Amino acid sequence: MSDDTTSPNAGPKPENRYAVIIRDIFRERFRPGLREVEFERRDIELAASKLSVPLPRNLGDVIYTFRYRSPMPSEILATAPEGQTWIIRPAGPGKYRFALVSDVALEPSRILAETKIPDATPGMIAKYAFDNEKINRVQIEQDVALCAEKLPELICRPIGAQWMGEDLVALFEFEIVNEDIRVVSEK
Repeated sequence: MSDDTTSPNAGPKPENRYAVIIRDIFRERFRPGLREVEFERRDIELAASKLSVPLPRNLGDVIYTFRYRSPMPSEILATAPEGQTWIIRPAGPGKYRFALVSDVALEPSRILAETKIPDATPGMIAKYAFDNEKINRVQIEQDVALCAEKLPELICRPIGAQWMGEDLVALFEFEIVNEDIRVVSEK
């Protein structure tokens, strides 16, 4: 769990300090027309100090939050041209970049027929499975990069699964075309 949460009974939530920090880092470096904006892990500390915001205990959680769990602050998203959005990509040890990418929703289609199959999920997987995760383009890119690094002689065919309901899972096969994620098939 992030160290940036508040009690659900605490009334209106003040602006999240992670959002304040990441927005400041972006604002300092972004110029109209840029498609990538680089920054370093230490910039989190510098922004927190400059803004008099308590420094998060886990600096990496700031990056992780906007890569996997939460949308970018609206001020950052507002700088993206229509049909595009900002994500954070790694750029080396302790280095990152905001990257402008196509804004493609990776959501299951509700009109596909459901195929009933018996549940053969191994007990260990069922016990520890999470049902609140969404498929995320950053996760797909990371998996493809890992495959290319560890198994360069193979053709990577990334797949993903997303819960649609208690007994319903959408399965996807993806392909990366010119740095954009495309759905090859969905079941």
